[in-house]
Amino acid sequence: SVIGEWCNLGADTNCSNLKNNYGNVKTFSYLSEGMEQTELMFMGVSMGDHSKTSINTMLNTATVIGVCANIFTSGFPPKYVPNFSWG
Repeated sequence: SVIGEWCNLGADTNCSNLKNNYGNVKTFSYLSEGMEQTELMFMGVSMGDHSKTSINTMLNTATVIGVCANIFTSGFPPKYVPNFSWG
């Protein structure tokens, strides 16, 4: 995982870094503005500066979280969370 500055991970936040089928992971690309296949089997979360997760947040493999996002949804948030998201 890559965590930006001034991030806050709520208690019991879980980040997966391996797909259940051991395949290569897809992640969001800012260059293509879409999901791209990687050659990686392991990839945790990429979290932008000043972003936060609430207690018990579950993050899928290769989730990308933009800057200043606040995640407190029930269940899994999307694999791409845009900048300044709330919820």
